[in-house]
Amino acid sequence: MKVLRFNHFLLLSLVMVSCFNKKHISVPSKEIDCRNMADITIQGSKLDIEVLGVKDICICDSWLLFNTRDASGYLKIYSLDNLEELASICPRGRAVNEFNSPSLLSKQYYHRDGDAFLPMIDNKAFIKEVNLTQSLKRNRTVIGERGDYMNSYLGTSLIVNKNLSERFEYYYSVRDEMVVEEENYLPPCYYLTNGEDKKQIKVFPRVMDSDEGYYASACYSSGLINHPTKNVIVQYFTFMDYLIYFDLDNKHTFAVHQSGSLSFDSFMDSKANDGKTIFHFCAADCTPDFLLFLYGANDSTIKADDYENAPFDILLFDWEGNYLTGAHLNHVVHDIAYDSKNKKLYGIDRSDESVYQFDLSELVKD
Repeated sequence: MKVLRFNHFLLLSLVMVSCFNKKHISVPSKEIDCRNMADITIQGSKLDIEVLGVKDICICDSWLLFNTRDASGYLKIYSLDNLEELASICPRGRAVNEFNSPSLLSKQYYHRDGDAFLPMIDNKAFIKEVNLTQSLKRNRTVIGERGDYMNSYLGTSLIVNKNLSERFEYYYSVRDEMVVEEENYLPPCYYLTNGEDKKQIKVFPRVMDSDEGYYASACYSSGLINHPTKNVIVQYFTFMDYLIYFDLDNKHTFAVHQSGSLSFDSFMDSKANDGKTIFHFCAADCTPDFLLFLYGANDSTIKADDYENAPFDILLFDWEGNYLTGAHLNHVVHDIAYDSKNKKLYGIDRSDESVYQFDLSELVKD
């Protein structure tokens, strides 16, 4: 009887140790230091551009694009050379070349048969390719391929190989229907889909521990951005100091994490920072050589008296996960787009619908 009790105690101890050691992120993680490394401030200038209801900004070839709330033409196209408006397309309506509630697909665009295509999501349920080249030539909205989109309330995705049926999909806000508790979430999951074929990429075996299920789920909120010519995707997290790199062709996945900051293996305390929401990697753009991130979690920004109106940093990383350099911006912007030819960063301030330009020539060397 004593032996039985001892074995039972030993088994219970082993189970507890096993659960305690079980990681919440399964891919290799590289610890870096980028949080307070920016040591210069770049002065931005407000442009004489009026974009009513501006939501997002994107650069495609020689065009500066704005996704707006203007139902007469949700997508505004400007010339990067002289900053003059070239076209206002994608009006409200139910026709094939009309939209009801459009949004950009992670700034992704690509070329096919000599034309530039910008995939846009409509009503969080459908995806349409806007043929920018032909729309400008014909002075009306020209649509390429169309298809169904994943449930945008549950996650986001990117197109792979310029084919709407091939996608990289990320789901992070899925509740466990088998559990009665309302805020019990399943681990985030990734899929490579091609029509009915669906292959999973495993990254998170468990949801991070927290005193509130909703707050744990929110930690996985993120954006996606892809290399202009390679099947490499980088995921940047809005409320965590994490980047995850997915090299799809070489089947290699790894994470980059700010040393000493909250990790997915940590306990998420909903009352941390006195309940104040801190933004980390909140917008992005890229070139074939590096990625740019709008970052709001350096110490001086967090300690600002008015955090919501404090300017953020711009951080540069290469495609191998190395931090390159960074700078403070002197004005608040909520989304960014980078003109690599002229080394100009464009940003939008949604609060007053203004557009700013920052010269990054001091930051980006040849």
